[in-house]
Amino acid sequence: MDQRSELRAQIALAVPLAAQQLGFQLMGLVDAAWLGRYSDTALAAAGIGNNLLFAVTAIGLGIVMGLDTVIPQAIGGGRIEDARRFLHAGLRLAVLIGIAATLVVIAMPLLLDVADVPADVAEEARVYVYLRAVGVVPFLVSVALRSYLAARSVTRPLIIAVVLGNLANAALDVVLIFGVDAIGIPPLGVIGAAAATVSVQIVIIVVYFAAARAVDHDAPRPVSTRADLVEVLRYGLPVGGQLFAEVGIFGVATMLAANLGTVPVAAHTIALTVSSFT
Repeated sequence: MDQRSELRAQIALAVPLAAQQLGFQLMGLVDAAWLGRYSDTALAAAGIGNNLLFAVTAIGLGIVMGLDTVIPQAIGGGRIEDARRFLHAGLRLAVLIGIAATLVVIAMPLLLDVADVPADVAEEARVYVYLRAVGVVPFLVSVALRSYLAARSVTRPLIIAVVLGNLANAALDVVLIFGVDAIGIPPLGVIGAAAATVSVQIVIIVVYFAAARAVDHDAPRPVSTRADLVEVLRYGLPVGGQLFAEVGIFGVATMLAANLGTVPVAAHTIALTVSSFT
């Protein structure tokens, strides 16, 4: 393969992945926009809740992202069976780490009691985090599946998932955040935003699972070994540590903004959401 062909292959893979990432960021922007229209308190609570959530899940995310190294290496070496075993190892880690992270996430709102967060914001942030905790395991599992599909150059399902996710998120946000009197749905605010996000995560994981099964429909079910788990951890743990440090800094900044009041932390949330597009 010459350089021009390699460049075309890279672009063909990179553009859908970049579009997918942009789509995920767009969901966060839509959430912030609707919550901002609902109330400053709701927007501030979601901002704080997201920071608490990501501070915990960052380590698990980094560990699962170890698949981004080991699966492409296996596929590049013609070891498809090894790649499938690494996926199985990643899914095991995603579930195990996800369960542990969920328990920690549920406990994280205790920090709000000592962080001098306004009482109304703290209460809504607490409920938001509890609901979003339901989606921790599905989120990490979806990351593992995404790594495998991308390494196999199966990008169409990734785009389909993010498009469906954005459409579902936008519709559910409107219905659940603001309510629909005609069908008896009351305004739910941050509860509605959290429920919409978790619902979208389930939609995405269903699409990913279907795509992964279609890729390997004739292959026997892989069984990962301890060595496979160690290999994923070897690459993933450093990434998890780096992500935790990065997200932790933003979390501290958000808590400091919360000490200034509801409006400052709501503004801080908007700034972080917009800057994430870069």
